[in-house]
Amino acid sequence: MDPKNNGPECGSTNNPIAIGTGNKWLVERDVAGALGFSRTYNSNPATPSSVFGEHWMGSHTQRLGFDESGGVRAIRADGKVFRFTASGSGYTADADVVERLSAEFGSGGTPVGYRLETADHGVERYDVAGRLLSHITVAGQVLTMAYDGANRLSGVSDAFGRSLALTYDADGRVATLTNPAGGITRYAYDVIGNLTGVTYPDGKSRAYQYDHPPFRSHLTGITDEHGVQFATYYYDDQGRATSESLAGGVDEASLSYAADSTTVADALGSSRTYHFNTVQGRVRSTGQSQPDGAGCSAAASTRSYDANGNAISHTDFNGVTTTYQYDPARNLETQRVEASGLPEARAVSTQWHGYWRAPIKVAEPLKITTYVYNGDGGVYCAPANATIPGRSGGTHPIKVLCSRSEQATTDADGSQAFGAAPTGSPRAWKWTYNAYGQVLTTDGPRTDVADTTTMTYYPANDPVIANRGHVATVINALGHVTQYGAYDLNGNPLSIINPNGEITTLAYDARQRLTRRTQGAKSTYYGYDAAGQLKQVNLPDGGTLNYTYDAAHRLTRISDGLGNHVSYSLDGAGNRVAETIKDGNQVLFQNITRVFDALSRVQSEQR
Repeated sequence: MDPKNNGPECGSTNNPIAIGTGNKWLVERDVAGALGFSRTYNSNPATPSSVFGEHWMGSHTQRLGFDESGGVRAIRADGKVFRFTASGSGYTADADVVERLSAEFGSGGTPVGYRLETADHGVERYDVAGRLLSHITVAGQVLTMAYDGANRLSGVSDAFGRSLALTYDADGRVATLTNPAGGITRYAYDVIGNLTGVTYPDGKSRAYQYDHPPFRSHLTGITDEHGVQFATYYYDDQGRATSESLAGGVDEASLSYAADSTTVADALGSSRTYHFNTVQGRVRSTGQSQPDGAGCSAAASTRSYDANGNAISHTDFNGVTTTYQYDPARNLETQRVEASGLPEARAVSTQWHGYWRAPIKVAEPLKITTYVYNGDGGVYCAPANATIPGRSGGTHPIKVLCSRSEQATTDADGSQAFGAAPTGSPRAWKWTYNAYGQVLTTDGPRTDVADTTTMTYYPANDPVIANRGHVATVINALGHVTQYGAYDLNGNPLSIINPNGEITTLAYDARQRLTRRTQGAKSTYYGYDAAGQLKQVNLPDGGTLNYTYDAAHRLTRISDGLGNHVSYSLDGAGNRVAETIKDGNQVLFQNITRVFDALSRVQSEQR
């Protein structure tokens, strides 16, 4: 299977399996925050291996691979792979790939690396060996990568001096990941290179199982921090995932594959058949069936595509069709007509920026919205040094929104598009930014009174590294000031002073979960179980709230310190089929039962 299909897909089961391909994918977050770190698993046999073992990729570990023919493979952090072919002085990719790759040269014409522009206009720079050197967001914020003597990623740092650090075992696999505050996540592997365990900074561990021969690296189970088998997966002899469930059979889904379709049976026993077509190497949904529910019969939806893989029509379960038109060179939607062919039809038309994949004007029923970005037509709302690397060398102003204006029109259905007659006065919002693309001022649409919010930030050279680049003050339109007095190295605020001078202090555990909030002389404490679920809240008045979960991590009971409680009974799909409320003497206060149809809609409720 083409690894373009790897990574998160919208056509997936709840505990995600890509329905069209059978690829089991999973995203696990190890470090939260702006300088975060996640791992992505794909069962697709074409998934490249990485420093996290077989089938896993990690944040900031994307790289370039090179073919003998001169082609380049962009191996992404979510496991996707985009192929670029050398064409003249540049590179081209499939028509549905919006990423752009170009070579960079030194002063003597010597190749020095590559520039990859991502779908969101971030810029990644690579050396001639394909190692990621830096990532610059469209707003100009920079992450820089460091490597050890064995050319392995050893660190990721931001512009404010905060960093992640990685170490490796004897087989070249990541052994530890240290977050900016010094918390260490540890990784373990089996003899064939499968990631088998993760131990977090609080000492709690999560385990992964792989026991589906001959696919020895296909994920078959996850054991949570309680030591309970939380998730289970099965595969067929082609390596496609055929079922998934959480502990106790919760949220179970079974998948049966045919040539161009997949039938999925859910936890309620309902079945849906999904149809697919492959366009530009990606498996795309062409429609699905829906079981009958209370008050409605079984139905089907359909979807069709152009040669680039853009959806050009979609008919929903009610038989209502939406049509789409695109700029074929950029795969950008230029018009959408909802309820096409019906009296209720409404059109939305879009004009796009010449450089960015961003709208500059959108016409819809009764309104036209106009957007102006930094550098457009000589308009600048960020400093001159706020730039990112340009496509042909040099630099380009960062992409931040300077203004948005909304003009009411008389066009009731959007059919007049940008020729619609205006009515009334426009409403406008304006923003300014600093060199890091952070908002300095927000000026709202009011013209009768001042409605500007102002923000300040700690300087990049602040003596306290943890504070650098974070919000220092927020001043509202009335001049009221909220101050942020301190942060930890993971970017969590530690103290906040409201406009009345009242101080709130905050504390967190090793996994960045809020454990204490003190406002004035009153404190609230939060406790978590091993899996990170909120377990207890101790309130300032001495009261407590306790939370209970089942093995599938679903909330089943809430109680207070007096014995009052509410209990939830859930079906396999997570619907609350019963709720029982009792007081502190265990006297029944209320009992609610519900019946759900095949679409998880409430059919009846009894109290």
